[in-house]
Amino acid sequence: MRLILLFIFIVAANAAIANPDITELRELYYKAAMSKKSWKQLSKLLSPVDTKSPAVLVCYRGVSDMMEAKYLVSPWSKLKSYRSGKRLIEEAVRRDIKNPEIRFLRYSVQTNLPSFLDYKDDIASDRLFLIANVDQIKDKVLKNNIIQYLTEIKAFKEEEIKRLKNDR
Repeated sequence: MRLILLFIFIVAANAAIANPDITELRELYYKAAMSKKSWKQLSKLLSPVDTKSPAVLVCYRGVSDMMEAKYLVSPWSKLKSYRSGKRLIEEAVRRDIKNPEIRFLRYSVQTNLPSFLDYKDDIASDRLFLIANVDQIKDKVLKNNIIQYLTEIKAFKEEEIKRLKNDR
């Protein structure tokens, strides 16, 4: 009996390590854009995530990889980090294209990258997807964060902003 309980405990502990808390990831994601310390925490939490993990975690790992480039010095290291992040984000989108959080993460990355990186192809489609689907997001904090970001970047028409704010 003890052996079975030990086995269950080990499996549960590994699952907790392999799948970090999404709420904590979200908080760190917003902070990591301005804080290297927050990015390091985010990166550490996401270190066990690989392409077999849930799509949203893969996307956060990709975003974290891209953020790493901000804190690197070598252009080659920055490019490697960017490419790794892009690959993971696109893998996450491919696996769960109807997930508003994944589409928001890609949108926020693409709208903040320098144009010479040429990763802007999905801005328009992600924008339309988010406008059409933000009202379906059940997590109120996530929904409010997405709406706040979308209204702050001023890439939306006035009627779109009103619709987003009414969806809160």
